[in-house]
Amino acid sequence: MNKKSYEHDKIISCPNNSRALYQTVARLTGSMKSNPLPECTSDARLADDFAHYFYNKIDKIRLDLEQYAPFDPPHRSVTKFKSFTALDKERVSKMIMKSKPSTCHLDPIPSSLIKLHHCDIFTPIILSIINASFSSCNFHTS
Repeated sequence: MNKKSYEHDKIISCPNNSRALYQTVARLTGSMKSNPLPECTSDARLADDFAHYFYNKIDKIRLDLEQYAPFDPPHRSVTKFKSFTALDKERVSKMIMKSKPSTCHLDPIPSSLIKLHHCDIFTPIILSIINASFSSCNFHTS
């Protein structure tokens, strides 16, 4: 097998692997470095050089930012809610069914179980929690 056939077969053998194809072409054209890292005497020295490079880069960005005035966002007047309308069972049931079925290990009940039994068990409980929060204006933050 001559070199041309070998390289041709090498390119043909990676139709669904763009990385392998790129590496093959880069090797053939001589544009691929053997080691992309800068030359250095030790790994510790290389790590220190990278740390200094990024530290200096961040320091330069900070110095460049000093020439600009600090950002002062415009004041917006926000209308405060004085009261909330209580929800009904149908609306809460629709919200439960539209919610994502994702569950976390911290959830007390898997969402799939809530969706499965929402009408008979969970909708009335969730409805009373929401309406109690609305009437007392106390909202859980998490």
